Amino acid sequence: MTLVPCSACNKDVEPKPPNHGYWVLIVTFWVFSLLFGIGAAIGPGWGFMLLVAWLLLATITGMLVQRATSWTCSECAAPVPPPPRLATPRTGSEHGTPA
Repeated sequence: MTLVPCSACNKDVEPKPPNHGYWVLIVTFWVFSLLFGIGAAIGPGWGFMLLVAWLLLATITGMLVQRATSWTCSECAAPVPPPPRLATPRTGSEHGTPA
């Protein structure tokens, strides 16, 4: 069991891995966003309502993306660094400099 510090709740916790189930909701957002864009282009008078609905979906999707791509605290669900045994060591090769 590898513990990492959580900056939100100030506890040493075992982090939960990214949840890939959120990707279904993220793809759903993009589908609805496309439909809202088509609806805004076709129908007059729906511009403001579609904008409000799209902003609501975009805000929710921002939270979902964070949960789908980052390790989270098991106590408060705040983002935490990955466990050290799973973290990949950085070398200079990804920045174009030889290691």
